[in-house]
Amino acid sequence: MDGVVALSWTLDHVGVLARSAQDCAYLLAHAAAVDGDLAESFSQIADLDALRPAPFAALDLAPFGDIIDPELVKAYDAAIASARGLGLEIETISLEGYDFNAMMQHGYLIMTAEGAVSLEDDLASGPEGFSVAGRQTFGWGAAQPAASLAKAYRAVGVAVDLVKDLLTPYAALLLPTTPGPAFSFDDGGVAHVADFTALGDFLGMPSCAAPIGITKAGLPLSIQALAWDDETALSLADLVSNAALPTSTPQAFRG
Repeated sequence: MDGVVALSWTLDHVGVLARSAQDCAYLLAHAAAVDGDLAESFSQIADLDALRPAPFAALDLAPFGDIIDPELVKAYDAAIASARGLGLEIETISLEGYDFNAMMQHGYLIMTAEGAVSLEDDLASGPEGFSVAGRQTFGWGAAQPAASLAKAYRAVGVAVDLVKDLLTPYAALLLPTTPGPAFSFDDGGVAHVADFTALGDFLGMPSCAAPIGITKAGLPLSIQALAWDDETALSLADLVSNAALPTSTPQAFRG
């Protein structure tokens, strides 16, 4: 896609921010450069009747109690319950053997090392175009020894095989997008903020994030549907989101 630069060529995937899953589907059809009947097929998301026969999984959040925001847990559980109430078959599972935070650390090493290569010319010719933190991040990645990078690639390969085997019985996996709501820039980053989204990057599977509620402070909470195909990811996220959001949710947070 013109104008899009992959920071990490092994992990990055182009995504969009849109008002709804349906809008994402339209953009998908356009990005795939298809037209006619094929474009129409690409731009359709499945309805409830099409999703009901498929078995789905939802990540068990119990092992993440120390990093998960309680308001997210409540919204997530309610969203899963609402989807089950519509007739979807959703089994709660744990990805035994997959360490979300450890894998995120491997992903960070890969991203910074590959990013340093992707942006090497720009960093050299116009360092002022990058923040101090950005230059430090890519400098760190460039300085990592080859053995550490090789270890990270191997860990990702092993994890991908493990998780894909665990997910084989299911059409999609539901899990939080982040462990909690957005953090303040004044507070700095959150250590585990990308632990859940990194899984889709490693697997190379499509994922769609959608709102499922709002915190008492007025911040949105989100769930993601990680699936084997685009249509299921978009359709499941759309259905769960619409089922979960209370009628009092501001229109700005609705698709």
